Amino acid sequence: MIDVTGARHYPHAAADPSTEQSDCGRSSHHSGIMSNEKPNASGNAGGPFRFRVSDSLEVPLRGHLLRLRRVEGQPSMKELAPGSTIRVSAPSGETRNVVILGHSATGGRATQLRLETTGELDIVIPREQAGDGEQRIGIGWSVSGPAG
Repeated sequence: MIDVTGARHYPHAAADPSTEQSDCGRSSHHSGIMSNEKPNASGNAGGPFRFRVSDSLEVPLRGHLLRLRRVEGQPSMKELAPGSTIRVSAPSGETRNVVILGHSATGGRATQLRLETTGELDIVIPREQAGDGEQRIGIGWSVSGPAG
């Protein structure tokens, strides 16, 4: 908001200068380094979660991409980090564990805030773990976690 003197006022800004927010809404801290990671508003990310596979495709030289849409739970990005294990379930009931190799950048940078606001996440798994033929992970499969 701009007052009659032209000065900007942010009603949501904290009085502590170490948590001041810039015009773009990003918190500035740690020697001026900008971060677009915002804390979880509910403060309860983590625990059991379930996603639905909304798209599945092979990515040459990289692995197999799964586009996930959250169905329930509040997963944390730590639970979905590269190296994490998740459980995939076929519509027929077959289940298996797969390892996350990384996140796709096609939909933007994978952050906790983005996951909470869009409910979507693109992950890459090893090609061998995606399966073949009838056993190939595809649209309609579900992903749950944490597995292990």
